[in-house]
Amino acid sequence: MEALLRKIREYLRKHHNARQLRRTIMSLAMVVVFVTTYVLILPAITIDKDTAATDPAIVMDASAEEDIQTATEKAEETPAPETEAPETEAPEEVTQPETVELEPETNAPQAAAPQEEPKAEEKQKDSEKQNETEKQKEAESTEKAENQKDEPRDTEAASDAKEEENVPVAGKATYKTKDFTITVTWDKDAGLMADTALNLQELIREERKEPTPYDYVNEEYYDGYVNGTRYALQKSIDKTAEIADVRFLQLYLTYEGQIVTPKNKVKVDIEYKKPVEKVEKTTIKAVHFDAEKEEPVVLPVKVKVKPGEDGAPDTIEKLRFETSRISFYGIAYVQLNSEEAAEEQ
Repeated sequence: MEALLRKIREYLRKHHNARQLRRTIMSLAMVVVFVTTYVLILPAITIDKDTAATDPAIVMDASAEEDIQTATEKAEETPAPETEAPETEAPEEVTQPETVELEPETNAPQAAAPQEEPKAEEKQKDSEKQNETEKQKEAESTEKAENQKDEPRDTEAASDAKEEENVPVAGKATYKTKDFTITVTWDKDAGLMADTALNLQELIREERKEPTPYDYVNEEYYDGYVNGTRYALQKSIDKTAEIADVRFLQLYLTYEGQIVTPKNKVKVDIEYKKPVEKVEKTTIKAVHFDAEKEEPVVLPVKVKVKPGEDGAPDTIEKLRFETSRISFYGIAYVQLNSEEAAEEQ
């Protein structure tokens, strides 16, 4: 037990010594820091502008250099004080110390008088600059106020122009592909603006060898629309009618990035870049898949046919149909297997 107490006392004594050593080191470190900082800052505090200007290691800003230059110019312009020491060497003047003491005092203001002239000139220049600055600010504020007065007129003109742009007009929108060009034409009653644009997507069953930006590949959707087209054609024309070919086009009009719907019927023209051969006992129909109707609607199509020359077959140049809604259409080339249906079409 006594040995344990001895070890504890030794440990406490060593720990106490370590704390004293740490305190001493911290105190010395603080002294070194403050003394070093003072020694480094002291030259910068006590240096004057003349010494700083002649020292190449000191970089001064423009204002300090101007002050030094001004002080130098003043010193050069200020004449040296006139001393009349030789005149005071006479014995009579020596016996009058009061007069001798007053002469430097009377001469001092005379020597200092020229120093006030540059200051007055500087003040005058400063006041002139200040007046010019104030005049310039007043002119700018006046011009700004005049511009603000004119702004409402420009705003009114812009609003009038905007209203004129938002007035429905008769017009057309076109979309070109590598095979055909689609043009939608409307009159003023359709409620469409002049900058209305036509957009297109074509639903295809499988990807083309040369894909186009407007392709939409979906086999399931394509087969479903083929069945819907066949159902609508057989119900409208003849039960034996079959689809020779079909193209599914998603058309939509946009104005300022928003989809718009015409309020009246519009004309849709499809003009082929390469004429398509017209096959006997066939007709062309536009099948409209309207989301607001349960079943697709078959629309009549006007076909512009170019007669063949020298025994060549007739070719189809242009298709046209009218619709009141721009949405999803199937342009179907229908094979008429019935003689009656062929005669009617």
